Amino acid sequence: MAETEIRKMILHDITHFGLRIVVGSIFIAHSIGKFDPGFAGFVAKQGLPPEMQIPIALAELVPGILLIIGIL
Repeated sequence: MAETEIRKMILHDITHFGLRIVVGSIFIAHSIGKFDPGFAGFVAKQGLPPEMQIPIALAELVPGILLIIGIL
């Protein structure tokens, strides 16, 4: 492989890693507020049982973590 092709591949990998970190961090930051007990009241006002607070929060937290470590 030519040196320019290797540099392109490295830049491509670094860019994807940076995007994964940014998007995963946004998912995690957005999910942290959903662990607050006040969110259970909001969920109840929307017609869902308050017990759905934790699964809803985990539905954002877990993919955020998986994005950062590269599984998704």
